[in-house]
Amino acid sequence: MLTLDTEQALVKNSTHVSVSSPDADHSVSTPDTNHMQVETLSSFPLLHQLATQGIPKSRPNTMPNFQAFDPTFGIEVQSTLKPDRWQSLLKHYPDPEFPNIIAGISRYGARVGYEGPMVRIRGRNHPSVLRIPTEITQNIATEVAAARVHQIYPLPQFYYISPLGAVRKRLNGTFSGWRRIHDLSFPYGKSVNDGIREEYGSLIYQTFDDAVVEFLVCGFSSEICVI
Repeated sequence: MLTLDTEQALVKNSTHVSVSSPDADHSVSTPDTNHMQVETLSSFPLLHQLATQGIPKSRPNTMPNFQAFDPTFGIEVQSTLKPDRWQSLLKHYPDPEFPNIIAGISRYGARVGYEGPMVRIRGRNHPSVLRIPTEITQNIATEVAAARVHQIYPLPQFYYISPLGAVRKRLNGTFSGWRRIHDLSFPYGKSVNDGIREEYGSLIYQTFDDAVVEFLVCGFSSEICVI
């Protein structure tokens, strides 16, 4: 990968410097077999775009509309995401805030954007859980042992205890176990989901026209990869 720093270093080490104008040709070249001749910035479409148009706008869905994590809450989560490594790998990302968001979520967990009233609600578990008490108990114990679920005791002044439910998981059409769910839509009209603004959960999808524009900017030698 070539960055602006890399490009500048290559230009400094190059033995070929070219400056052109409509009136004259001021190219200067000195032979040196120990250095690779480097082409001008226009040979690198992405770097040329950065140099002429500046840093591109953030991609859709990379900036949350609310505070994604809260380091003052006092609990650090155990995550398979390594925040220091993510920040190192993304140190050249055009938007420096995006790596910080990933690192913060991996350290402190993700907020859901609830802005509703402070309440005390305790919901009763759904029948789908009551039918499989052993499986659900084992599932919760596994999550607690892996530090993916924390027991909170005593309860804070305000809280939601959302009902638990269970959904069958299938692999190639065959039953493969149970998925534990938390019903954040209970109770109707006063749930956690009701306290989250609709725009917080909306996604912006890039269109085919967006891909065509990017393709034209980068040049016909570029490739489009669909993930």
